[in-house]
Amino acid sequence: MNKYYPAFGLTACLLTLILLAACNGNDISEAPPKTTFYRVEFNVAIGGALTPASGSFSAGTRLTITVNVTEGYALDSITGCNGTLEALLYTTAALTQNCTITASFILLPVAPTNLTVTAAEQQLTFYWDTDTTVTDYTLYYDEEPVVDDLGLVNRHSLKNITSLQPPFTLANLTNNQVYFAVITARKGAFESATSQQVFAVVNPLFTSVGGLNDTGLTLCADSRGTISACNADSVVNQDALIGRDAVIGLVKQGSGRAGFDFTKLDEFGAIVAQNAPDWRCVRDNHTGLIWEVKTQDGSIQDQNLNYYWYEPDDTLNGGNPGYESDFSKERNTLYYSGLINELKLCGVADWRLPTPEELTSIVDYSFYEPAIDSNYFPNTLSRPYLTSQAHPLQPVGVRAVNFRFGSIVTIDKISPSLVRLVSGPVLTEENGQ
Repeated sequence: MNKYYPAFGLTACLLTLILLAACNGNDISEAPPKTTFYRVEFNVAIGGALTPASGSFSAGTRLTITVNVTEGYALDSITGCNGTLEALLYTTAALTQNCTITASFILLPVAPTNLTVTAAEQQLTFYWDTDTTVTDYTLYYDEEPVVDDLGLVNRHSLKNITSLQPPFTLANLTNNQVYFAVITARKGAFESATSQQVFAVVNPLFTSVGGLNDTGLTLCADSRGTISACNADSVVNQDALIGRDAVIGLVKQGSGRAGFDFTKLDEFGAIVAQNAPDWRCVRDNHTGLIWEVKTQDGSIQDQNLNYYWYEPDDTLNGGNPGYESDFSKERNTLYYSGLINELKLCGVADWRLPTPEELTSIVDYSFYEPAIDSNYFPNTLSRPYLTSQAHPLQPVGVRAVNFRFGSIVTIDKISPSLVRLVSGPVLTEENGQ
């Protein structure tokens, strides 16, 4: 007897076979494996940041992290995730586990401030403000400027001394030589920018004779009024017969006619030869004062430039400050002396208006128009030069010395006039020192 199979049963079997074949065939992909992620954390100290931000990254990823350093700081160290550093890019190894990147920064040392220098016999002594956060300091010095627009110069002759603390004395130097210097601060492996540059001339210790100068008069008049060299016929008690001008064989440190004793200085304060064609200042070896030499170069020291007398200190201005100058503050005496001090002309920074006694001390009455030795003070005009002294009875007036004949005159404070600055302790007729 034949068995009967329903049609639906055969169809179901065929469908089952097809499905089984499809499941084992190439047309259906296997399910992808599960992706593994690892957490990367950042531990960053003050002074910088890391980018991109921390987070989770797939296994095998190599992260490239940028180190952002805050101004005034430097990267001290960065570790973690088996990374390597190149410049400021930190690249991790392929991630195989959670890890932390730790970055630390160091506050950079700042340039030392208020560097000053004093000169003595064959030595210079440097002073500067200290910073308790730095390790020590380094001095760079040379006989030429040691910094330019780009910073510390790269020169074979540049010398340095490390591991210093202030004050520091640099010894065994050459006399009458100018030296330039800067200081830097060090903290570990890091060095600051340079301080402001200072310079000074190493000179033998100088001691002035003291007192004010004589008149420069060396001729006498006889009873007939004839002017000639002083002799037995000369009228007694004449100016040329007394004082420094009358000393025979007067010992001088520099040179100058009669009793004057002058030394020429260059722009840094170094002594130059008495016959040198260029010099910027004159040191009076008798009074100890240093005098500005006027120029013909159109600069602020030009012989023809006039300045308004201006002194805002009521204890010094006689009750009237003078004229600040509405159109240009650069044309008053206070501004002018301040600018010359900033330039540190001839190595000094205490330039000021002279007293009447000081200014007349360089008058040589054997000359006129101008009444001064032009071998040391060229470019002097036969006109009034301002002094620091307000007129005691005329508040609007100020004392001046007219170098036509060397007389002391009074002029209005609002009248611009010539100026010759002086450096050194104030001398007066009374103290002579």
